[in-house]
Amino acid sequence: MKDALALGGYRFGLVIVDDFTKFVWIIPLRFKSDAIEALKTFHRNMTSQYPNLRISRVRTDNALEFKASELQRYWDSSGVKHELAPRYSPQSNGVAERNVRTITEMTRTMLIAAKLPSFFLPAAAGYAAHIKNRVTAASLSDETTPFEQLNGKKPPARSFKPFGCTAWAMKPSTERDGKFDAKSRPCVYLGPAFKGASKLWDPVANRELVDHSVIFDEDNTASRLLQHHQLQSGEVVPSFGFLDDEDESQPEQRQHHEQQQHHLQPRPAQQTHQQGPQPPALQQAMQNALQSRVVPSDILPSVTAIAGGGQVSREALATIARRLAAQSKEAQLTAGRGSTRVDGEPEVAVERRRETAPAEQGRAAGDRESSAQEGRRSGRLAGKEPA
Repeated sequence: MKDALALGGYRFGLVIVDDFTKFVWIIPLRFKSDAIEALKTFHRNMTSQYPNLRISRVRTDNALEFKASELQRYWDSSGVKHELAPRYSPQSNGVAERNVRTITEMTRTMLIAAKLPSFFLPAAAGYAAHIKNRVTAASLSDETTPFEQLNGKKPPARSFKPFGCTAWAMKPSTERDGKFDAKSRPCVYLGPAFKGASKLWDPVANRELVDHSVIFDEDNTASRLLQHHQLQSGEVVPSFGFLDDEDESQPEQRQHHEQQQHHLQPRPAQQTHQQGPQPPALQQAMQNALQSRVVPSDILPSVTAIAGGGQVSREALATIARRLAAQSKEAQLTAGRGSTRVDGEPEVAVERRRETAPAEQGRAAGDRESSAQEGRRSGRLAGKEPA
């Protein structure tokens, strides 16, 4: 699994499947070369936690990181046989390939249902594996679960919470502003952490946290929390973008990606790029735009903030300028005749109508009556009866 920077700065995911128990592990990675140390650490942890379930064979694809001499020496010293699946033969490693597809589909479904950006993909993938290990598998006998096959006992009977739902976490007394401040804060639920604890994302502090005292609102997704926070601070949580494979053997490229990680990870609110105090002319222009009722609804909160002396990010200000320009052009096309513009204000199209004064209307009616009488006199002189 691979994608761009996400929660925790991860870009890749290593999927490990136990062919005997069908248990699945998801290990997030920042670089593909990190897979070497991740596999060594995984093997040491499994050996210490499950001494009776010795790993005798490891099968991987032909990725360069799996064929590294350092990793091969480790397998040899640990008495583990390493098998490489043939190229262009995914069926040779079918158990792992099938689980990769299942985890990917579950992760995509959870993100879409929660209306969350792909930035939360690592947490969603980990929660998907957590759920899959605790439901029955068709390939296991007696309708047991991978968790039961690995640990020799049934998984704890606890209900699964919807990924991305609103979770209210208790605020410590040291973080409250006085006796009447709120005792909890809304967060995004990212899945279970350990016994009785939950992993949460605090959109205000812009960080991941683990908390025991949590109340879940399972009927509402936390996507509105992110949207509300973005409108308040002008900060945008980055989404995934697909990247090309890189050769990470060169240290300068690794340093370049670390710099990309610094720019793409979500920043705390105090580090968000702001424009500083808004110029009076800009504030007046936004006030005039609000009075003219030409502000599109999608940028109305930001325009209102500027008109009231607030601050927005550069990205939000660029979006306002682009949308107001498009709205002005559309108004000019629909109005049909001319437009007026005041310096420092957005251009607003208006319809010019000529109104005839009542006196002018009376004179026009008198002229028409005189013309009719002249016509009747001319008809009598010519010997014809006018109509």
